[in-house]
Amino acid sequence: SIGFDHGEQSNRLSISRFATLSRSMNYFFSVEMIELIKKECPDIYVIFAGGDDLFFLGPWAKLLDFGQRLRERFRAFTAGNPDISISAGIGVFKSKMPIRSIADQAEHLLNKAKAREVDQEIVKDGVCLFGDVVSWQELSEQLERGKELEKLLSDKVIQSGLANRLLQYSRQKRRFSSHK
Repeated sequence: SIGFDHGEQSNRLSISRFATLSRSMNYFFSVEMIELIKKECPDIYVIFAGGDDLFFLGPWAKLLDFGQRLRERFRAFTAGNPDISISAGIGVFKSKMPIRSIADQAEHLLNKAKAREVDQEIVKDGVCLFGDVVSWQELSEQLERGKELEKLLSDKVIQSGLANRLLQYSRQKRRFSSHK
C-alpha cells in the first residue's frame, strides 16, 4: 500500500520517491487489476493499459461493476490518498462500431469526468456515464436506486407504463435544462 505524506515533507521531491510511485502504480495496474479481471470480471477486455490511461471493452453493466471494484481496490492500495484517483468515461456503443471511434468517444467522456466541478473547483475522481458526470459515490447510489426500481418492476409493485412515463419526463427535463 502506498500513501505519500501530506505534511510538511510532501514538498520534498526526489527521483526515488517518483520511482517508488511509478513502480507501485505499475504493480497495481499490471498485477492487481489483471487479477481482479481474471477472478471477478472475465468478460472485461483490456485494450490498452499504459501510463495513466486504461481502455476496456465489455458489457456496460459489468464495466460499471468492474469500475467500482477497481476504484475501491485502488483507493485501498493508495491508502486513501485523495491526490491519486481514478476517473472514468463509460460509453455504450454498437457492436460494429470501429474501435478507433469508440476510443475517441471514450476519451471525450473521460475528459468530461476529469473536468468534474464541485463548488466551482475541478475535482477528478468521477465518472461520466450517458453524458452525466458524477462522483463514484453518487454512481453507487444511483445504481442502488436502479436495482430497487428493477425489483419493483419485476415484483409488479409498479407497472412498466409508469416507469416509462417517468423516464420520458426525465428526458424532457434534461432537454429543457440543457437549453437554459
